Amino acid sequence: MTTPARAGENARQAVAGLEAVAGFARALAEGDRPPGARPVPGQARERVARTVCALRHLADQFPGLSFETMLGAAGEQYRPAGAGRARAAGAAAVACERALSVPGQLAGGSWPTGTRDYLQAHATRQGERPQEAVAVLGAGLLAGLRDYADAQGTSFREALAAGLAAHARQRLLAESPFRTGQDLAPRLASQATAPFTPCATHQGVVVSAADAEWLLVRTAARSYASEFAGLPPDPRDADDEQALNRALADARGLHPNQVFADVAPGIAARIMQLTDGPGKAAELGREHGRSGTPPYCDVSNEDEAGALMRAFGETEPTTEANHPYRVLLVTEYAAAYRDAAARRPPPAGSPARIAARDHPRAGQPPAPPAGTDPPGRGGPPAPPRHGPRRGA
Repeated sequence: MTTPARAGENARQAVAGLEAVAGFARALAEGDRPPGARPVPGQARERVARTVCALRHLADQFPGLSFETMLGAAGEQYRPAGAGRARAAGAAAVACERALSVPGQLAGGSWPTGTRDYLQAHATRQGERPQEAVAVLGAGLLAGLRDYADAQGTSFREALAAGLAAHARQRLLAESPFRTGQDLAPRLASQATAPFTPCATHQGVVVSAADAEWLLVRTAARSYASEFAGLPPDPRDADDEQALNRALADARGLHPNQVFADVAPGIAARIMQLTDGPGKAAELGREHGRSGTPPYCDVSNEDEAGALMRAFGETEPTTEANHPYRVLLVTEYAAAYRDAAARRPPPAGSPARIAARDHPRAGQPPAPPAGTDPPGRGGPPAPPRHGPRRGA
């Protein structure tokens, strides 16, 4: 298992999520036990929300773990009145609370040794890798939390939303909001004024519906473009699509399918932009190279260049998701610029042009001195250039 990438509160939450997963596995292994004290509905809702928040942090820092995939699998597993799973989920929630109350978590920057070893042993018994085991247990835990919420008379949907909102707020304490860099496009009044709960993605935390829609368009288009090219979409983009879609649907009171229908034209336009972008970057590089325009980027390497990105509307910060496309733009632009610049003739006043004018090429006779006859006058006639004329 990999050491968490970030320290601080977010990493502590991730450890609590891992403890919840391990607590769920232990409770399932122990089988039926007498139920603990029944919490009041408000307390049950907070327990579910707190555990959801910790699981979402765990997905941020655990390699190969997708919260959206776990949530989708939990929906498929859910069956009403799952008493045993509800009890195990309650035990997991208690384990999560206990972990959050212990100071000094992540001492040395590693996952708790006992919990890590227990989950590795569990994975071995199941014939799974640790990442796979945690993903399976996480999906079961989310399904169990829904059973637990039902048994306690509270709404899992509301607790889920509260947990995800808490996760986004905690992320915002450690990072700046995601900014598109674009002027907001006109929106319907109902959309522009709709309340929006911050939504955490792998690319950043969006804090407005307009930014969420803009990012959804670009993220979905990137996935579709990968599929068209015969490449698998990035799983992180698939996660972000679902998270953004859900956040917009909640903010606007729409079904998630309607959100995608509304942004479909924007997705199609962005796919064309991604398809045409490298060719247009090369065309711009050739134009600048031929005209001697200073390049938008250092053409000696393929580093990302801000001026070139702005020229192609790439206004958001560079992320792992958009970095490959940006590198492609720079590579195409720089290669075309270098080729065109190498073919560009030197300017009239350049040292090369002056040298060519004042110093004739080798093998070319010098001009005769002033006042003398040019070769051929007063001497023998020059031989015909194309041989004797016919019929002479």
